[in-house]
Amino acid sequence: MAKSDDRPGYSVLCVDDEEHSLKYFRKICRRSFDVLTAETGAEALSLIAERGDDIGVVMTDQRMPGMKGVEVLKSVRESHPGIVRILTTAYSDLDSAIAAVNDGAIHKYVVKPWDVRDLEALLKWALDFFILQKERNALLRERMDVLRHFLVADRVQSLATLAAGLAHHIRNSTVALKTFLDMFPSAIDAAVKEDEEKLDLASHFWELAAADGKRIVEITNRVAEATVQPSYEFSHSRPIGDILARSVEMTRDLAVKRSMDIEVIGPDGGRTHRIDDDMPQRLFAGLFRHVCLHSPEGAIVTVTAESDVPVRGTTGSRVGIRGMGMDWTKEDVASLFTAFAPSSRDPSELGLDLLTAFFICYHHGGQLKVNREAPDGPGFSVLLPYDPEAVERLPLEADYLEGLLMKYSHNEAGSVLR
Repeated sequence: MAKSDDRPGYSVLCVDDEEHSLKYFRKICRRSFDVLTAETGAEALSLIAERGDDIGVVMTDQRMPGMKGVEVLKSVRESHPGIVRILTTAYSDLDSAIAAVNDGAIHKYVVKPWDVRDLEALLKWALDFFILQKERNALLRERMDVLRHFLVADRVQSLATLAAGLAHHIRNSTVALKTFLDMFPSAIDAAVKEDEEKLDLASHFWELAAADGKRIVEITNRVAEATVQPSYEFSHSRPIGDILARSVEMTRDLAVKRSMDIEVIGPDGGRTHRIDDDMPQRLFAGLFRHVCLHSPEGAIVTVTAESDVPVRGTTGSRVGIRGMGMDWTKEDVASLFTAFAPSSRDPSELGLDLLTAFFICYHHGGQLKVNREAPDGPGFSVLLPYDPEAVERLPLEADYLEGLLMKYSHNEAGSVLR
């Protein structure tokens, strides 16, 4: 069917049990729109289930055998809420049409018999609104993604400030603790060597204290390692194969300890990435570490790399990291990027590696996605641009969040479209 040149290929679906009405609709609309028709509500819903992503407007008659028009449009709202819904009715059914508008089941109603000019103007408006709504939703999703990145980046930067002071003060305190623990065995042995019961109790206390002291030092070191201080210069250049090889080496000890192998499939050379020092190596090492810890011992972690893929208005590499074992639950994913959040799989994890990885990915203009299940998971997907400064980053106005909340609290379909 012919379409107007200035519109994307979204169809208008007309539903009517009267064949002559459908013929009339096709005749007056086919020059301007891509037209689909159905004679029953069931046929219309089947068509929408099959081709719903290509349909922008549904216009249905109210009085039809089987499903009434309002029932059809309520089902459309549930399955494809973005489709603009129009009800055609006789004067005697105006109350039903008005009630449907107030209920949110339809956007507009039109009274039969149709006026050709009014109907064409209505359908043009409906398609324009459908397209505008899709573009707005896409923009909101992208803006929300930017907002989420900003919030996480701010969280990591706050963590970096905390880490610097925390590591300094705790290390000073642990010097005295470590000295005490080192001297304790010989001192207690001399004091209670003739009392075996006291000696056993003291030894047990020392073992617990030593283990806790070691744990404090480990946590302090991990917090210090998580500190990220970006330079924004991107003065280093490395191909993705080299970055991944260095990241594998950084994770080698953990993989050997768990009898695991990290298998990298992808380009050894290729175009280079402009990077900020060793940050991308830390990014992938943190992701490798998490996947290793959440895969069974002896498993293989598979890393795939692709070159020249689209990344936010430019090109770069895509890296997939896939582990083995059970799928990750929603609870697992919910706490992934929160520092010190308890993990349902490994309570000893601090959540710092992933938080740092997220910030490094954002800092380089990339995208990080969690894959909960097969075929891409459990694991992660990373998009990393060749040049971080070539990435299209949306500006985030100071009053953006307030405006967004106002939009979502305002019923546009109810107030604008009537």
